[in-house]
Amino acid sequence: MKNAIDLLIGEIFSKIMIEGVKFEMHTPVAVAAVRGTEFNTNVRKSGLTTILVYKGIVEVWNELGSVTLTEAKRTVVWPNQAPQPPEEVELEPEPEWRREVERQGSLNIELESSQQVAGLPFWLTIEVLDRNGDRNLNFAEEILLTSTSGTVQFSLDRGRSWRTFPARVVLKSGWAEVMLKDSRFEKLTVSATYSNLDSAIADINIVPARDKDLILKIRDEEGEKTLRLKFKR
Repeated sequence: MKNAIDLLIGEIFSKIMIEGVKFEMHTPVAVAAVRGTEFNTNVRKSGLTTILVYKGIVEVWNELGSVTLTEAKRTVVWPNQAPQPPEEVELEPEPEWRREVERQGSLNIELESSQQVAGLPFWLTIEVLDRNGDRNLNFAEEILLTSTSGTVQFSLDRGRSWRTFPARVVLKSGWAEVMLKDSRFEKLTVSATYSNLDSAIADINIVPARDKDLILKIRDEEGEKTLRLKFKR
């Protein structure tokens, strides 16, 4: 599952805080794919793009070429040109506008079980906790729910309609319930994020359904008959 931002002009400092989530930054002249990274992207009116890595790894490419950036490396991408070779720079302290927002609390994800059966819906509860660990009943905002799986689906109307991630979920009185299901046997991670709250993650193991048979023997005038009923847990 990929999460992406289109930056046409301006500057963004990005800090990827959840492992396993794929993230891309799209500009008019290049794409930057990141893994567990802090990096800065600047796009000018002409489309000229500068990408500087503070931590981690960023792969930058377009149809003309690609480069890999590591910590304290920068590339410049001009319109109609391949990304320039990585240039080592001296990192400066982050300016005020890029510093991490003070956390006002945290998100929490609850599941009845971390193991769920493929094809069967299950509930996930999201809540906002204040600094004391109590539910924030005054929180009524939209949070972002993402997943590392490309096949898991979510429903916000108790299973009447299903969509693929990412999901934007409005919490009321600090909580919400979301129904999920996945047809594939796999291990996946669901993440909940909001700008000034600590993120929450839940690891879920999707396992095959186990078939169970119920055999009924019925006798009538024609003799004995066997009825086999199949159940899936």
